[in-house]
Amino acid sequence: QRQGVPLGSVLMAELYANGWGVPKNTAKAKRMVEDLSRSGSVIGRFTQALYLKSGVLGQKDQARAFRMMRTLADQRVAPAYSQLATMYRFGQGTGVNLTQAVAYNRRAANAGDPYGHQSLGYALYNGKGTPKDLVKARQSFRNWSRNG
Repeated sequence: QRQGVPLGSVLMAELYANGWGVPKNTAKAKRMVEDLSRSGSVIGRFTQALYLKSGVLGQKDQARAFRMMRTLADQRVAPAYSQLATMYRFGQGTGVNLTQAVAYNRRAANAGDPYGHQSLGYALYNGKGTPKDLVKARQSFRNWSRNG
Protein backbone atom coordinates (compact mmCIF):
# COMPACT_ATOMS: atom_id res chain seq x y z
CA GLN A 1 0.00 0.00 0.00
CA ARG A 2 1.37 3.40 -0.98
CA GLN A 3 1.76 5.86 1.92
CA GLY A 4 1.96 9.15 0.02
CA VAL A 5 3.11 12.29 1.80
CA PRO A 6 3.30 11.61 5.56
CA LEU A 7 1.89 15.00 6.60
CA GLY A 8 -0.98 14.59 4.14
CA SER A 9 -1.75 11.16 5.61
CA VAL A 10 -1.76 12.58 9.15
CA LEU A 11 -4.08 15.39 8.08
CA MET A 12 -6.43 12.92 6.40
CA ALA A 13 -6.43 10.83 9.58
CA GLU A 14 -7.41 13.97 11.53
CA LEU A 15 -10.32 14.54 9.16
CA TYR A 16 -11.56 10.98 9.64
CA ALA A 17 -10.97 11.06 13.42
CA ASN A 18 -13.10 14.18 13.79
CA GLY A 19 -15.56 13.82 10.90
CA TRP A 20 -14.43 17.08 9.32
CA GLY A 21 -15.70 17.05 5.74
CA VAL A 22 -15.78 13.25 5.65
CA PRO A 23 -17.83 10.68 7.55
CA LYS A 24 -16.30 10.15 10.99
CA ASN A 25 -14.34 6.92 10.98
CA THR A 26 -11.99 6.53 13.94
CA ALA A 27 -11.04 2.98 12.91
CA LYS A 28 -9.80 4.26 9.55
CA ALA A 29 -7.97 7.17 11.21
CA LYS A 30 -6.31 4.81 13.68
CA ARG A 31 -5.27 2.43 10.90
CA MET A 32 -3.83 5.29 8.82
CA VAL A 33 -1.73 6.62 11.71
CA GLU A 34 -0.57 3.14 12.79
CA ASP A 35 0.46 2.30 9.21
CA LEU A 36 2.35 5.56 8.93
CA SER A 37 4.03 4.97 12.31
CA ARG A 38 5.02 1.42 11.32
CA SER A 39 6.55 2.76 8.11
CA GLY A 40 9.04 4.71 10.25
CA SER A 41 7.58 8.14 9.61
CA VAL A 42 8.51 10.53 12.43
CA ILE A 43 5.27 12.48 12.07
CA GLY A 44 3.37 9.19 12.10
CA ARG A 45 5.04 8.07 15.33
CA PHE A 46 4.52 11.51 16.90
CA THR A 47 0.84 11.57 15.92
CA GLN A 48 0.28 8.04 17.18
CA ALA A 49 1.84 9.01 20.52
CA LEU A 50 -0.45 12.06 20.72
CA TYR A 51 -3.50 9.91 20.01
CA LEU A 52 -2.45 7.38 22.65
CA LYS A 53 -1.87 10.18 25.16
CA SER A 54 -5.29 11.73 24.61
CA GLY A 55 -7.33 8.65 23.79
CA VAL A 56 -8.85 10.51 20.84
CA LEU A 57 -9.21 7.23 18.94
CA GLY A 58 -10.61 5.36 21.92
CA GLN A 59 -7.41 3.73 23.16
CA LYS A 60 -5.81 5.85 25.85
CA ASP A 61 -2.40 4.48 26.80
CA GLN A 62 -0.33 7.22 28.36
CA ALA A 63 2.50 4.89 29.42
CA ARG A 64 3.02 3.80 25.80
CA ALA A 65 2.66 7.42 24.62
CA PHE A 66 5.33 8.46 27.13
CA ARG A 67 7.73 5.77 25.89
CA MET A 68 7.15 6.81 22.29
CA MET A 69 7.67 10.51 23.06
CA ARG A 70 10.83 9.69 25.00
CA THR A 71 12.20 7.80 22.01
CA LEU A 72 11.34 10.70 19.70
CA ALA A 73 12.98 13.19 22.07
CA ASP A 74 16.09 11.00 22.22
CA GLN A 75 16.13 11.25 18.41
CA ARG A 76 15.96 15.07 18.76
CA VAL A 77 12.42 15.43 17.44
CA ALA A 78 11.79 18.89 18.87
CA PRO A 79 7.97 18.77 19.23
CA ALA A 80 8.37 15.77 21.53
CA TYR A 81 10.19 17.96 24.09
CA SER A 82 7.10 19.99 24.99
CA GLN A 83 4.94 16.88 25.06
CA LEU A 84 7.35 15.16 27.47
CA ALA A 85 7.50 18.28 29.63
CA THR A 86 3.70 18.24 29.93
CA MET A 87 3.67 14.52 30.65
CA TYR A 88 6.24 14.94 33.43
CA ARG A 89 4.41 17.97 34.82
CA PHE A 90 1.05 16.20 35.10
CA GLY A 91 2.21 12.61 35.59
CA GLN A 92 0.85 11.34 32.27
CA GLY A 93 2.35 7.92 31.63
CA THR A 94 5.05 8.58 34.22
CA GLY A 95 5.35 9.97 37.71
CA VAL A 96 5.18 13.71 38.29
CA ASN A 97 8.69 15.13 38.00
CA LEU A 98 8.85 18.92 37.81
CA THR A 99 12.64 18.95 37.43
CA GLN A 100 12.36 16.81 34.30
CA ALA A 101 9.45 18.94 33.07
CA VAL A 102 11.66 22.02 33.30
CA ALA A 103 14.54 20.23 31.57
CA TYR A 104 12.31 19.31 28.61
CA ASN A 105 10.74 22.77 28.52
CA ARG A 106 14.26 24.18 28.33
CA ARG A 107 15.05 21.84 25.41
CA ALA A 108 11.82 22.90 23.71
CA ALA A 109 12.62 26.58 24.24
CA ASN A 110 16.15 26.08 22.89
CA ALA A 111 14.60 24.45 19.82
CA GLY A 112 12.45 27.58 19.31
CA ASP A 113 9.14 26.17 20.58
CA PRO A 114 6.96 29.03 21.91
CA TYR A 115 5.21 26.68 24.34
CA GLY A 116 8.62 25.73 25.73
CA HIS A 117 9.40 29.42 26.39
CA GLN A 118 6.00 29.95 28.00
CA SER A 119 6.17 26.92 30.28
CA LEU A 120 9.78 27.56 31.21
CA GLY A 121 8.89 31.15 32.08
CA TYR A 122 6.08 30.04 34.38
CA ALA A 123 8.35 27.47 36.07
CA LEU A 124 11.06 30.09 36.64
CA TYR A 125 8.54 32.67 37.83
CA ASN A 126 6.94 30.28 40.32
CA GLY A 127 10.02 28.26 41.26
CA LYS A 128 8.39 24.97 40.22
CA GLY A 129 11.00 22.35 39.35
CA THR A 130 13.73 24.98 39.28
CA PRO A 131 14.92 27.78 41.53
CA LYS A 132 12.80 30.91 41.24
CA ASP A 133 14.49 33.39 38.90
CA LEU A 134 12.47 36.43 37.85
CA VAL A 135 15.16 37.73 35.49
CA LYS A 136 15.27 34.45 33.54
CA ALA A 137 11.47 34.18 33.71
CA ARG A 138 11.17 37.64 32.14
CA GLN A 139 13.60 36.65 29.37
CA SER A 140 11.67 33.46 28.70
CA PHE A 141 8.37 35.35 28.52
CA ARG A 142 10.01 37.89 26.21
CA ASN A 143 11.14 35.05 23.92
CA TRP A 144 7.64 33.60 24.05
CA SER A 145 6.10 36.92 23.00
CA ARG A 146 8.56 37.22 20.11
CA ASN A 147 8.17 33.67 18.86
CA GLY A 148 4.61 32.81 19.82
